[in-house]
Amino acid sequence: MRRKKGVRGHYRPTTGRFLVAYQATRAGKAGLKLAISLAAGRDIGLEIVSVEPRDDSYSGVWVGDSGYDVVITNQLQKWLRQALDEVPLDIPARARIVTGENEADAISRAAEQLSCDAIIIGSRAHRVLNRVTMGATVDALLHSATRPVAIAPPGYHYTGEVTRITAMFGPRHGCNDVVALCMDRAQRRGIPARLVSLMVKEDKRLLKRLRKSPPKNTVAALSAYTEEFLAELATEAIEEGDVAVATAAGASVAEAVKELTFVPGEMVIIGSSRLAVHGRIFLGTTGAQLLHCIPVPLMIVPAGYMTGKEATGGEG
Repeated sequence: MRRKKGVRGHYRPTTGRFLVAYQATRAGKAGLKLAISLAAGRDIGLEIVSVEPRDDSYSGVWVGDSGYDVVITNQLQKWLRQALDEVPLDIPARARIVTGENEADAISRAAEQLSCDAIIIGSRAHRVLNRVTMGATVDALLHSATRPVAIAPPGYHYTGEVTRITAMFGPRHGCNDVVALCMDRAQRRGIPARLVSLMVKEDKRLLKRLRKSPPKNTVAALSAYTEEFLAELATEAIEEGDVAVATAAGASVAEAVKELTFVPGEMVIIGSSRLAVHGRIFLGTTGAQLLHCIPVPLMIVPAGYMTGKEATGGEG
């Protein structure tokens, strides 16, 4: 996507740091792979963080510091060193242990104190139900984090550069964050952007009509549910061929997603629920369903994340 003028009030400065919430599990390793992919070819550093449960207040412990000979601390340090060994040498990375009574709170606090642009986590597959499952910590982050949270699907192993960013939005107001973040990050990376209008309808005749002219439907949705200036910029980019559009229509979220194709290295961005407090994430019902049926990494954006911020360069 070619570099264009900024979107007034809808671009946010970046620090070029991502926090990786790490555990030495399949989910933790999938999250690390996603973080490496997001940092590949960019001026982005990784803060790899593990949480040691404690009742005292937050503190940071650098890997290699002396005085922490408790067994659990030593084990966490060992796992973090192994995680650092997985990061390519051209990607700046640091590892640390943070402590806290609540793991999700400790991760969010660390992301804020380290000024990270996003929190990266992994997910795991349920052996019986054959679906993505979230632990208590991940679930808490998806209902409270103040930074975007990117989730790697189970078994994720892609570590190349991000190839495309897709914004997926439904027929509701408040889509500005998703569309603006997608277009901004695609511009920064110089990669394709795609805007997808998600339409879940039970009326089969209506679905048939929606599927006949998807570009027209998506442009109409942009005009109806995003602010005028953002809709105009997105429409201009679509007309010039800088942004692709698609409509995902179906009787259910899963059926609608089947209308789409995804490529290796793609990232999908979705917004928070109407229930979200401004500045925080709240994963709604539709978002949770998307999490279970989208085969590529998914990023959830806090409510109002791209509103009222001035762009000042940086990486993302």
